[in-house]
Amino acid sequence: MSTERRQHERVSLLATVSLADTFKVCEGDIVDVSIGGMAIERVPSCMLKDLPKKFTAVVSFREGVAKVKMSPKWFKKDATGFYSTAGFKITELFDVWHTFMRRTTGLIDTSIKNDLIDD
Repeated sequence: MSTERRQHERVSLLATVSLADTFKVCEGDIVDVSIGGMAIERVPSCMLKDLPKKFTAVVSFREGVAKVKMSPKWFKKDATGFYSTAGFKITELFDVWHTFMRRTTGLIDTSIKNDLIDD
């Protein structure tokens, strides 16, 4: 039996993302994205303590800077325990995110505004 709960198609994407919570900033590598979320590798495990948290994610691309707010849904520490791979749900997005998604993945229509996955 599959435990897959994703509702939107995921697209592989290799890009660096800056993550910020209230007190810390770090960088990670986006592994894949969808309209409603993303998986990120190389997230320092200390950033994922004391969940739930909200993060702001910023990705630079040719046309500008795309920003979303998101919350972690799962994480898995690597062998060292220092880094984790984490899955995030997008909770708030901004218009430039649509441009980023359209240019890098072709997944999103600009008429979609905040059509995100419900909990």
